[in-house]
Amino acid sequence: MSVSTTPESDAVIANPLRASGLVDGPGLDRARQYARENGSLLSDALLRMNLVKEQDFLRVFAELYSTRFVKAEKLRTLKLDEALLERVGVRLAERLRMCPIRWDPANAELHVVAGAPLSSNLEPELRQLLGARVVTVYVATAGAVSALIRKAFYRQDDAFAQVTANGAGQGCPRSPARSRSATPKKSRPRNAPPSRAWTSATPTPSTSRPR
Repeated sequence: MSVSTTPESDAVIANPLRASGLVDGPGLDRARQYARENGSLLSDALLRMNLVKEQDFLRVFAELYSTRFVKAEKLRTLKLDEALLERVGVRLAERLRMCPIRWDPANAELHVVAGAPLSSNLEPELRQLLGARVVTVYVATAGAVSALIRKAFYRQDDAFAQVTANGAGQGCPRSPARSRSATPKKSRPRNAPPSRAWTSATPTPSTSRPR
């Protein structure tokens, strides 16, 4: 992936969407006002107001990062591997705005789903901290990834109830260090070995096709 960004700012969301013709200036202004009034992310505001469709939003960022995307409805049904969650840990997941979905021990390949825009140090940190030779990243909306993290690490089975049909949710926190309003219900060992259980349960991401 040749494009890297820090956690969500106005420009890294607005510029690609505007360049693609998915939203115009007045639409962005409406979304910015909603985001200010509700303390939400711009991406979440755009999706919640149905100014941009989830699939179109994800297609733009999948093309930007040369990867594939996963819609919220797919993430809602995932069965995650407990050992892999233990190995990654909630703090790393929240800080990098991602959730691990598969570990391939034969190739030391880690598959994660991450909220757009991607954290600039996502892949380097995962390689260094987890010993992954390859990191495969799928893009999803910030709200969907936030819900997946809450469901996986905080046992909030109803986390996706707050995600709309268009992929909008609470969004990922602006400041991860202050974001945890809940405490995981069960502590997880930091160095638990990865499991093969997810080999046959990897989600099938949508392929982004240039228009």
